[in-house]
Amino acid sequence: MNRRELLKRVGVVAGATVAQAAEQNPSSATRLSSKCKIVVTGGHPGDPEYGCGGSVARLTALGHEVVLLYLNDGAWAQTSSATRLAENHSDHRAIANLTYESWKQLKRRFALYYYEVSDGEDTTQFPAPTQYVDITAVADTKKAACYAHASQTPDFYYPLQDTVATFRGLQAGAKKAEAYVLQLGSP
Repeated sequence: MNRRELLKRVGVVAGATVAQAAEQNPSSATRLSSKCKIVVTGGHPGDPEYGCGGSVARLTALGHEVVLLYLNDGAWAQTSSATRLAENHSDHRAIANLTYESWKQLKRRFALYYYEVSDGEDTTQFPAPTQYVDITAVADTKKAACYAHASQTPDFYYPLQDTVATFRGLQAGAKKAEAYVLQLGSP
């Protein structure tokens, strides 16, 4: 099965806030009584973990099926860092476009969310968030998921993401949170 087929078969959520929706809206909790299938897309291995690893941890703890789908395998041993940096944002745009087009092809039957990575350097033009997910209880799980990608030099990148989670937590009234933007036209 290729990536397009996977996105067409399973509802795509680029950063899910199902757990928060159930907490804030009892009618949505009723709809979420069955287990959901959630796909979190990212340009490279590590992107979903940094951007929404806390939400993934919460959703899987609730018994939902969560799949992380990367545009590529992140291999770059034979590629110069200048080339890798030049390709970085185009990979992010490509997976975002693929996700959005899949959502449109599936007649917008599911909610599509965009997650934030770093402080905006990887998610340029990230507008004011429409939803937050409190990740305080799973912050250590998110950190472990990020550190599992040792090639991404987590000692360098993770502190920034943790600072962003703390800032988003202040906005959300929590110790740590992740921020999302709901795609207009989502149910």
